[in-house]
Amino acid sequence: MISTTNVDGLWTAQFESLGGLSGTGVVVFLHGKLLGGDNQYYYDGRYSVAGDLMNAFIEAKAYVPGATSVFGNQIPHFTIPLSGIVSANEIACRSTEPTIPFAAKLTRRSFF
Repeated sequence: MISTTNVDGLWTAQFESLGGLSGTGVVVFLHGKLLGGDNQYYYDGRYSVAGDLMNAFIEAKAYVPGATSVFGNQIPHFTIPLSGIVSANEIACRSTEPTIPFAAKLTRRSFF
């Protein structure tokens, strides 16, 4: 069984919206909390893991004026609920909200 301890560490993220826009970032998972960012937004959220299923809720907040989200709009703040499958060094996830077309692949870079 995979627990939150098993995903704790530094991960890189490749993400895209169904509109074809994409981006990259970094995410740190530690004891149910996640933090990260990319070149326009920082991320703050929570996650849980049961077996090989991860659920997360991410808040993204712009730290540059006029930031353009992966959805193609200029918004200062948005949230994304995610669900995905965890393997040893990869997490593949999608938004659980049908109105938010988002998918991400995370790759483990370091353990805690």
